[in-house]
Amino acid sequence: MNAKKKQELGQYRTPERIASFMASLFEVYPTEVRLLDAGAGDGTLTAAFVKRFCDSRHRSKRLAMLGLEVSTGRVVDFRAKEFLVREAHEGTVPLIYPCHFKGSFVHWPNPGGRKPNAIRDTERTQELLVPGAICVLVKRFTSKEERRRVVACIYDAHRIHAERVGFENHLNYFHARGRGLPTSLAKGLRPS
Repeated sequence: MNAKKKQELGQYRTPERIASFMASLFEVYPTEVRLLDAGAGDGTLTAAFVKRFCDSRHRSKRLAMLGLEVSTGRVVDFRAKEFLVREAHEGTVPLIYPCHFKGSFVHWPNPGGRKPNAIRDTERTQELLVPGAICVLVKRFTSKEERRRVVACIYDAHRIHAERVGFENHLNYFHARGRGLPTSLAKGLRPS
């Protein structure tokens, strides 16, 4: 991908000296280190940390790398208006909004709510949908909307049975390179 396209997408490579400085801020003394580099990109930050880890006299016994990514929900409701439906039926898939956040898990559908509960599963909506797998959804609220500014919730494919799902554009979701997360990891990412 060329530099102009990367800039359009908001992708910037972290210079090696900055990555090394950031890695120097870690203390590498615990018996186990877990590194979550959600913006993995070309791996500059991860590589700097691993170098520091390997060069350290006080090496941890184990290093677990979590190759996770964070993406923005693809459904912009006013642009997809013709495909949104109030109640799910054959030929539709779940459409998740922040109003579906209830406690630790997504509760869907939300009958009688103001937001649509589903999106039509058609050839024209395929690029708006993602695989129906376990992931952690995150929404940033204003202080007037929610006491906790950032709220996280687990979309559990074992609770909501659908091959695909649509996430509204105000949501971000953690996934493992387009695939679902193990349940234990999803629970660990979601703050109590």
